[in-house]
Amino acid sequence: MRYLTLLVATVLLAHTTLALNAAISEHDDGKPAVEPFVPTDEFQVIKDGQDIPPGLYVKLDVSTGQRMAKKMPKNEQASSTASHDLIVPEDTKHEMDAQEIAKEKLEDKLHRLDNKQAKHTAPSSRRKPLSRYHQSTDDQRIAHYLVTIKAATVDNKEKHAKLSEALDDLQDLVDDLETGYNFAHGDGIPQAFRLLDPSWPRDIRRKAAIIIGEALSNNPEAQQAARPHHVTTRLLALLGKEHDNEIISRLLYALSSATRGDRIAHDAFYNADGFLLLVNAYERASELHVRSKALDLFIDLLNPDMQSDEAASTTPSHRGLGDWCEALGRTLDLSTSDIYFQLDFVRALVALKEEEARNNNEVLCPTNATITRYIEGQIKAQQSSDENEQELLKLLQRAQHLYKK
Repeated sequence: MRYLTLLVATVLLAHTTLALNAAISEHDDGKPAVEPFVPTDEFQVIKDGQDIPPGLYVKLDVSTGQRMAKKMPKNEQASSTASHDLIVPEDTKHEMDAQEIAKEKLEDKLHRLDNKQAKHTAPSSRRKPLSRYHQSTDDQRIAHYLVTIKAATVDNKEKHAKLSEALDDLQDLVDDLETGYNFAHGDGIPQAFRLLDPSWPRDIRRKAAIIIGEALSNNPEAQQAARPHHVTTRLLALLGKEHDNEIISRLLYALSSATRGDRIAHDAFYNADGFLLLVNAYERASELHVRSKALDLFIDLLNPDMQSDEAASTTPSHRGLGDWCEALGRTLDLSTSDIYFQLDFVRALVALKEEEARNNNEVLCPTNATITRYIEGQIKAQQSSDENEQELLKLLQRAQHLYKK
């Protein structure tokens, strides 16, 4: 009897021990528990899922995406924080972006984001800024992808597939306003330009141009952060030598994103003979949708309503506008084959004449019989009640009025 009692007690003790171990090693959802972070006077790696107590130094290694933390000395103030460190305030446990602290205080950054100009309000397709907790996670992912990009070389084709996947993910990430800013503020733009070199495969170059465009699109803070990298000038230089329709199209998108609403970018565009390089790309492209993108950028650059007040106050350099007039005259026959291209084409004709009116009637596109006959012929040909056809008719009538003066 005594032996049986001892056996039962042993079994109960073992069962209790196993239950306690299970409770310690797992959450309620059955997943392994994460050990609590115990800060010391030395930096320690913060594991995934670990919560950190407030009042610590937190550091982000931009080359690996790894986060580390340590105790903050009592006699040390926030103003003495190293450039790649930051303090987690006592009233929050959210992680903060270490890369921005070297540039400016967090409060200034948030203030800028809250006061974006109305003319640069992001389209509905663009994501809203994420919470700061998730933003830090995205910045770590960017750092990870930049490591992949830096490790890739033209001759190591085995890594090109991994590089292409990283670029796909980066494109999604930099579409966010704040992450786009951090990408432009860090090493992202130089690395993207490295991949735009003609020695890289077409797919890699195409994606690199898209990423630049996504990061800067409707994002004035990202545009400003990218200025030291001379984005507009470098994109124009690439555009001037490019013959691949798809790459031309993506470079035009990146240029549009870089210049819209940015006076400094406009000046860089004019100083680099941007209108001349743009019209050459327009004529070099062999596909109408690519030519339409060139026309769209041309029209935007001449339209004050598409620019910020600061950019609109800058008078465009007219170098190359005469070349545009001649190029449009040479491609009149192309405009009749596609309604969408024709809309952009006539808008460009109108934009040239309206620019003349804004500049004391300086002649940029002399009225000639060929353009006049084209406009009159197209007006007579418009008989459809289709919405696009009606819009085209109004543009043609506007052009007819302007080119009769």
